[in-house]
Amino acid sequence: MVFVGGTTKLGNEFQGYLENPDRFALNNGTSVREKLLNSVDNQKLKNVISEMYRSKSSVGDGGLVDAIRDELKTGVKTGGKSHLLKGTERVTNLENVIKKENLNDKDLKIAKELLEDLKNALGGK
Repeated sequence: MVFVGGTTKLGNEFQGYLENPDRFALNNGTSVREKLLNSVDNQKLKNVISEMYRSKSSVGDGGLVDAIRDELKTGVKTGGKSHLLKGTERVTNLENVIKKENLNDKDLKIAKELLEDLKNALGGK
């Protein structure tokens, strides 16, 4: 970002940021949600990820885990809603996907990491 004559001139990698800042959540337009969805093959795991990461979020990386951690830390519901019940539902979803789906090694690793992070967040870690 360069300041020119009191105004901000964005570099090419940030072109369009002022019109749509949500597109630039991470690494020049690729959100955590998009990265995860593009990284897994199993459709049921993709469905869980879609429920865990929203494209329009005001806390952290847009993920349920960050919303839960923020809610537990501040005592304020993120977006006016508690995410704790949703978190426990996603734990069940992830456990079922891990148990019942024939995941490849990469998908299994991602599912287990998401599950561990979610459980830690619900436990106040």
